[in-house]
Amino acid sequence: MSSLVRRAVLLFTLGAFAATPSVAEAPTDLVDAALDRIETLYLDRGSLEASAVLDAVGRRLEEEIEWLMVSGGGGRLHLHVGGGAALGDVNVITWEDLRPGLSRVQQLIAQAPADLDGDVRLDLLVTMGVTDALDRHSRVLYGDRLDAFDKRLKGVFYGVGARIVQSPQGELVVEEVFRGNPAESAGLRAGDTLVRIDGVSTTGMSVEDATKRITGPLGSSVELRVRRPLPPGGPEGATVELTLLIERDEVRIPNVTWKVLDGGFGYIRIDHFSQQTDYWLSEALTDLDNMNALGRGIVLDLRDNTGGSMEQSAAAADAFLTAGDILRTVGPDGGKVRGLMETKWAVDDHIEPDAPIVILQNRRTASGAEILAGALRELERAVLIGDRSYGKGTVQKLYTLDDDTRLKLTVARYLLPGDLSIADVGIPADLPVGRVRLDADGVSLVMPVEESTGPSPLLLVDERPGWRTQGTMPADRGDVELQLALRILARAEGTSRYDVLQAAGEVRELVRAEEEQRLAQTLAIHSIDWSAAPKSGPLPKVSVRVEASEGKPGEPFVLKAYVTNNGDTALHRVAVRVSSTESIWDDLYLPVGRVNPGQTVSGSITTRLPHSLSARESLVGLRVESDLRPPADAGGAVLKTKGAPLPALRLSLRLRQHPDGQSRAEVVLKNQSDRELSGLKVYFEYPELAGVELTEAEAYLPSLSPGRQALVHLGLDLDPNNTVDLPLHIIVEDERYGELLRWSFDLPRDGRVVDLEAPRISPKNVPTSAPAGPFTLSWTVQDDRAVHHQLTWSDGDKLSYTPSNTKTAQGAVLVELRPGRNSFLIEAVDDQGLSTRSFVILRGQVEGDVPTSDANP
Repeated sequence: MSSLVRRAVLLFTLGAFAATPSVAEAPTDLVDAALDRIETLYLDRGSLEASAVLDAVGRRLEEEIEWLMVSGGGGRLHLHVGGGAALGDVNVITWEDLRPGLSRVQQLIAQAPADLDGDVRLDLLVTMGVTDALDRHSRVLYGDRLDAFDKRLKGVFYGVGARIVQSPQGELVVEEVFRGNPAESAGLRAGDTLVRIDGVSTTGMSVEDATKRITGPLGSSVELRVRRPLPPGGPEGATVELTLLIERDEVRIPNVTWKVLDGGFGYIRIDHFSQQTDYWLSEALTDLDNMNALGRGIVLDLRDNTGGSMEQSAAAADAFLTAGDILRTVGPDGGKVRGLMETKWAVDDHIEPDAPIVILQNRRTASGAEILAGALRELERAVLIGDRSYGKGTVQKLYTLDDDTRLKLTVARYLLPGDLSIADVGIPADLPVGRVRLDADGVSLVMPVEESTGPSPLLLVDERPGWRTQGTMPADRGDVELQLALRILARAEGTSRYDVLQAAGEVRELVRAEEEQRLAQTLAIHSIDWSAAPKSGPLPKVSVRVEASEGKPGEPFVLKAYVTNNGDTALHRVAVRVSSTESIWDDLYLPVGRVNPGQTVSGSITTRLPHSLSARESLVGLRVESDLRPPADAGGAVLKTKGAPLPALRLSLRLRQHPDGQSRAEVVLKNQSDRELSGLKVYFEYPELAGVELTEAEAYLPSLSPGRQALVHLGLDLDPNNTVDLPLHIIVEDERYGELLRWSFDLPRDGRVVDLEAPRISPKNVPTSAPAGPFTLSWTVQDDRAVHHQLTWSDGDKLSYTPSNTKTAQGAVLVELRPGRNSFLIEAVDDQGLSTRSFVILRGQVEGDVPTSDANP
């Protein structure tokens, strides 16, 4: 465990009792199977220590089992029940110790004097903990995650062949019907609204639930009741309902889309690489060739493509190449991995498109997409624009652990042409592209990964509504990166990478001048002089002073920087860049403009803080940038914001039978906070119990004032022969705060009222900063019934678990404040299973942690 966990000392205790259970000497079959694979196949097995595996298992179990506390580390763990019995110790030093050690961990927990949740599988949690100690790509797949992975990788499933989306009104609408699949043959159309699936109402049903019901065994049938708009010419808004019986068949998921763009250029987008990608890419190239769209140039869009099948991505590269080694895989010993493609060479099929190629990529371009982009780049067939790619560089294989569980294990690394490794490095863009975003909150930069060599980023102006206080709205510029790619292709005089690079360099300078002019015109709206510097100069002599308004959640926050030019020449395009570990402040950009010698000019940004925010002090760094000058460090500042938790609600629910025969859940909402709520949406998740359907998917409240309550109804269709209480999940959302609650409960069928109110947490006299070192964090929890337990966490490490059985409970924990930002989470759970979380952000102060704001050299 972390040093913070080892040093955390509870200020309360219920006593400790020794536990000495007997322990078996072998782990479960699931854990055993995983360890067998790791010991023989894992790529970095030589650097993996048994003690690190045990520590990772301890962290996983502590995270998943509320009452479990694990302390120690380095292969020596102590397990105990929070606020109660000691369970025992586990020591693992060598790899031979690991299996009996993991078995002992499971035995100690299984025999603990505390209840495990019925859904907890210890063997699965331990196996997941083992993979936590491996690289970030090795993991355990089971249940829905395994199903989703299989469908994505295989690219096929048994269903009807349609894509469904949820409309803003919550209805399930057919967005697309795939060509050549059962849905098309049965007459399903894009725009149809699903009303019932096999007789079950879709009211309140999610896309995921509907997909599960529509897919099924090969050859089986599904009945879809759909509502379809009547053709134009009839009554406005008129619809007709149809019943379609569709036989399920193998469906190919199209992960490649293509079209002809203005100018006759071909566009191909690959979403991910499945076992069907080769088929769909071949279809795309054939179709585009028939439309004479492969001659002028091709845009290959790999943005947000996170990979998939290695073999399919290599095959995709081969579709554009006539020669060269596309990739090579290397196992743990530098040799071949059984069952894995060792080398992939391009084969000249004499049908490869002879056209210039531009690839669009970003930071989410990963794995198989990097194989395609990297091979085409290194074999001189394409130019990359956008951002540096993700940098995966390793290969995973899937191994069965049991009927429902598989291990996705890193077994090799892949090397691109020239034995180029991109692991943790990625592929740089030939033309890096960033954004200058201007909106109601001011100016911010979305920068590509900075390169020490190569071209500087091309910054595109991204003006959004809110920047202009008067005048017209900004024009929609569309997909600017795609337009940039088309300009490059139009200028290319040949098909090689060299030809496209030449064109990219020329277009880059043209677009840079256009964007700088556009930015100057846009900043001039706010009277900022963004004229260029006549020549380069040395490090600027400047000083910076920062002013900030009092930051309150949900209100505008104004940050102003005053820049004084202490030099003897004018500075141009001056801006102050803010950096911080806090996402709300990081990469803020305050444009100042021209600053003459001896002059002080201010730049400001107005941003709206989230409506729910923990009070905090944030240390930010300041840097002054100016045209044709090196950036100057301008010290730092502390920004302070007040806090406001999510508003609290109390719900009272009961089931009523109305005269029309319809069952309705009456829901009374009471606003327990001191803030106005607006745009409240109240709804049930789709019921899991057979014979229960929703007839009214959601209810809406325009507003709810502090201390006031309101009644809404949610309709239910119930099977009269089923008398068990209804297991339901209720969600309440607010248009400003987002999700306020998601609670599970049983609703009695006999009309009894169920009151639901989560515990309230009140931290005691907690400042926003304190000297680094020991600090006592304390709080009070209150509940309308009884507090069941409390938990505290720090940056992912559990600090305490405290059971309780009273309406009011006290809590405290001694922590070690580190210099800088410290984040703590207090969680309270009541006897109904309702929970509340409270975040505490503390800045650990040390002498000199706020640097001076004088940037003179």
